[in-house]
Amino acid sequence: MNILIIGASRGIGQELARQYSNLDHNVNITIRGKNHDVTRNVTVFSEVDVTCFDSIQKLANSLDDKSIDLLIYNAGIWRDEVLGELNDKSFLETFNTNAVGAFRVASLLKDKLKTNGTLALMTSKMGSIGDNSSGGRYSYRMSKAAMNALGKSLSIDLKDRDIKVLMMHPGWVQTDMGGPNAHLTVEESVKGIINVIQKSAPKDSGKFFNYDGTVISW
Repeated sequence: MNILIIGASRGIGQELARQYSNLDHNVNITIRGKNHDVTRNVTVFSEVDVTCFDSIQKLANSLDDKSIDLLIYNAGIWRDEVLGELNDKSFLETFNTNAVGAFRVASLLKDKLKTNGTLALMTSKMGSIGDNSSGGRYSYRMSKAAMNALGKSLSIDLKDRDIKVLMMHPGWVQTDMGGPNAHLTVEESVKGIINVIQKSAPKDSGKFFNYDGTVISW
C-alpha cells in the first residue's frame, strides 16, 4: 500500500510512518524543514508548507505518476487564547494550518488518491461542539470544527470515486502538544488509529472516530 503522511517530522506523524513502515507499506512523508529521523522504506519530501499553495502544488508534481492508497493529513498547530486577548495573526495562522491547509492538500492531491482509497484527517475531540465542557482554546477548537466540516463535505464530493474520508481523534497523547501528563503514549495512539483505518468500511466515510474506534459526536 502506498501511503502519504502530511506532517510527519515528529510525534504522531513520525510514529505513523514508523509503524506503517514496519508493516512493510511504502511510506512517503512530508516535513516542513530539512531534518528528519525516519526509519526504513520511507521517502521524505522536505520543506513542504501546507499554508502555501505553491508548496503543495510542487509536492503534487513531485509525486509524478505515483498513486496513493492512503493520504493522512497530520499537520497542525496549537494556540491557547484567553477571551478578550485576541491575536489576529496567531488566530489566523491556526486556521490556515489546521483547516485551510487540509483543504489545500485535499484539493491538490485528490487526483493522486486511488479509487477506493482513504483520506484521513487528524482532527481532535476539541473540535466537537457536543463534547465541549471546558471552553477556551478558541482558535484550536474552531479550526478543528472547520476541519470536521471539511471532511464531511469531502466524503460527499469524493463518494463517486469510492474514496473514504475519516476524521480521526488520536486521543490525549504524550507529544509536544499533549504534554507528559497525557493518557496515551504515541505508540498506543497510533496503533489504534491504524486499526480504525484498516477496519473502516465505505459506510464509515464522513464519520468522526476516536482512536479506539468509537464514534464522536459533532
